Amino acid sequence: MDNGVLISLIVVIPLVSAIIPIITFFISRKKDNNADGMKQGVLQTELKQIQKAIERLDFNIEKMQAVSERVIIVEVGLKSAHKRIDDIDTRCEKRCVGRISKDTGGKK
Repeated sequence: MDNGVLISLIVVIPLVSAIIPIITFFISRKKDNNADGMKQGVLQTELKQIQKAIERLDFNIEKMQAVSERVIIVEVGLKSAHKRIDDIDTRCEKRCVGRISKDTGGKK
């Protein structure tokens, strides 16, 4: 071999050996960045889905609170209606008992 070729090989081989790891590093870094970007995108999507689910739950809770308030009002009205029915029933029993005693001469 010629001395010039030998010297060229002595210079080129270490340069190529140094350049290959550098190129590999940048390619690997780009892949890592892409993978990180994909992971971040997935996380953002999942967070949006969680946020929407929370909004739906908040809406349902508001509806349940409104229904709960209406049930309380209905229960109060129902209690009042039962009291009036009991009062009417008591008055009716008193009238019926009075009539029965007048019609039967005090015997039931």
